[in-house]
Amino acid sequence: MSIVDEKYETLSPKKGYLTDPVVLAQAWKKAHTYIRRHNWYADVLELDISTLNLEKKLSTWSDILSNNEYKPDELRLVPAPKTSTWVFPENENVLWRPMMKSDDPTKEDFSLRPLAHLNIRDQTVATSVMLCLANAIETLQGPTEEMDFLKAQQRQIFNYGNRLQCRWENGNNGKQIAIFGWGNSKCYRMYYEDYQQFLKRPKFMCLHYHSTEQRGRKLYVITLDLKKFYDRVDRKALINETKKLYRKYTKEYRMDNSLTDDESFWTIMNNVFSWKWNQKDEDQSKEIFNTEKLPEGIPQGLVAGGFFANIYMIEFDQKIGSHLHTELQSQDSECNFILRDYCRYVDDIRIVVEANEKCSPESLKEGVSQFVRNLLKQHLLSINAYKENEELNLDINKGKTKIQSFQEISSQNDLSARMSMIQGMVSGTPDIDSLKQVIGDLDSLLQLSEQLNDFSQNSSNMLALSRIATPKIDVKSDTLKRFAAKRLVDVLRMQKGMTVSDENVVVIEQQSLKRTADELIDHDFEFYARKLVANWARNPSLSSLLKFGLDLYPDPSLLNMVLDALSSKLVKYPSNHTNTIQQKLAMAYIAADLLCSCSVWIGYHPKHYYQKDVDLESFREILALFARNILDKTGEFPWYLNQQAALYLASLGQPYTITNIAGHKEMRHYTSLHQSLHYETVNITNVNMLEEYLVTALVIQQLNPEPARFALWFSGLFV
Repeated sequence: MSIVDEKYETLSPKKGYLTDPVVLAQAWKKAHTYIRRHNWYADVLELDISTLNLEKKLSTWSDILSNNEYKPDELRLVPAPKTSTWVFPENENVLWRPMMKSDDPTKEDFSLRPLAHLNIRDQTVATSVMLCLANAIETLQGPTEEMDFLKAQQRQIFNYGNRLQCRWENGNNGKQIAIFGWGNSKCYRMYYEDYQQFLKRPKFMCLHYHSTEQRGRKLYVITLDLKKFYDRVDRKALINETKKLYRKYTKEYRMDNSLTDDESFWTIMNNVFSWKWNQKDEDQSKEIFNTEKLPEGIPQGLVAGGFFANIYMIEFDQKIGSHLHTELQSQDSECNFILRDYCRYVDDIRIVVEANEKCSPESLKEGVSQFVRNLLKQHLLSINAYKENEELNLDINKGKTKIQSFQEISSQNDLSARMSMIQGMVSGTPDIDSLKQVIGDLDSLLQLSEQLNDFSQNSSNMLALSRIATPKIDVKSDTLKRFAAKRLVDVLRMQKGMTVSDENVVVIEQQSLKRTADELIDHDFEFYARKLVANWARNPSLSSLLKFGLDLYPDPSLLNMVLDALSSKLVKYPSNHTNTIQQKLAMAYIAADLLCSCSVWIGYHPKHYYQKDVDLESFREILALFARNILDKTGEFPWYLNQQAALYLASLGQPYTITNIAGHKEMRHYTSLHQSLHYETVNITNVNMLEEYLVTALVIQQLNPEPARFALWFSGLFV
């Protein structure tokens, strides 16, 4: 017998569910877990405060929603660096900068993306909307677990990105329906699993249709990218599309009348989606992004953003799917093609076509791109997100469109399969020899990713000879780096845990020289840490590589080199030049990420995880000095960097008097945090201020417990 109240067995888009404190509590749990893992730049102290007085906050949020008084707070801008290659030029005033554009050597090839920070209340409410719709939207997309790609195609399973963690059951119409586990802390399925399926599918389809391919015909895979997908979603059209799809679901799957939606739910959803940027951030748009306004689509940083983005594209996926196995016209009649398969991962599209071998690949690429663009236009027209004769808001990124023949794909290095094999070995119970093999494999993946960057620099050269040794792989260079970095750290630590520390090992190059096994592993730790940091330096957007490197070898000298590079952009070269401003913001993002990670996990593993000579105390003190320097410079750095600097110092138990930025709204809780760390006597003017102050004081007791001193200080508040 279930202990869950019957009314919570299945949620639906009703105001009663959306405003229910039980549903809001589960939405908070999912949002909180996701933000902790992915949105490091979030106001983590706000998360802690919400944890300690959650019941009261849920009740307040429920009342506001019930009374139709809900309005989201302003979005705060967090500019994040996009992928780019950086160099250390010689004989220049600038010591470290992005490479110049290949088509314009006077401009640096570097830009930022506009991430958004939403407070925990707004994240929770948006996630609650997702919970009420999850079963319907996931059901309409079908299970990505379907391993038979031909069956997946028949069942119109096209999208593999941002899919929710569901179980699947047989529905009333004989089809499978999704059941989203809304009561646990998980939101999305594992990225790695679904992305692997997405990569495998075009290859499988090519192999399948190759066996029936007629003479004079060839198979191709066309890769397309939707330009600025999240930023260009029409919110009003999205809400209307959501309502239409939910009603389609209840009818097609013969759902019980109790699951019928109510209009008041959609009214609240309209309010939830009425996000606006902070005016100060909006005013910086021209300076930072060279645009008049910040994007008005789905905020990048919204926990439920991936789910809502999928809703926007469901009917587009089905439109393309309806043309499968039909011959489609191209401007060049020799380039007419048969659409054999289509699949999508967020904004990344893969299409398999069959065409006349006489058709040039470039002409075919143009024909398929135009076909997709026409269907995209039809889709946007049908949902009232586009008007005829206007410029398309959501469009194909021509610069990222690629075409490969089946023969080229067949000769590719199947890295995705190799990565799956490595993942299987790491997830199992490998012995010491297997771990050494995995370390070698991961090292070769890192080297390959570096080669890909080198070859990309010659991509515009007219001579084919310049690209003769370019590796043909099915995984992006950045994905390869992140995969290898995380598993290198894990495997090296596993190897260290299995090693007999005082066992002597002969160094073959110098037969007379002996080292203990521990000394050799410590050498590997430093070697790979430096390698990861070097890879980060060539592409600063990959901040995870920097963090993994410093976590593997938290050495003061290594940290000093990193901080010196960051400071060269943050402090030493102030200028009003746009590129310098953009680079300063990029380094502020990375510095804040580093401070946040060092507050929570870098350097906080058990002692045996680290080398014997690692000086963690000096490492922390050097970073603490960096954090103090950030807080000393009033108003010079973004709010999120100030927050993380203050949090890092608090995590070390080092109080800082935050007076110069205490008036900033974003620093209010952090001011209270450091006042609590000082055990200051404060003048509390109302109950709400007292409650917030006590909560931050409890956070300090979790970080640096001093129960006797806290009790004495606490009693003094009420004298």
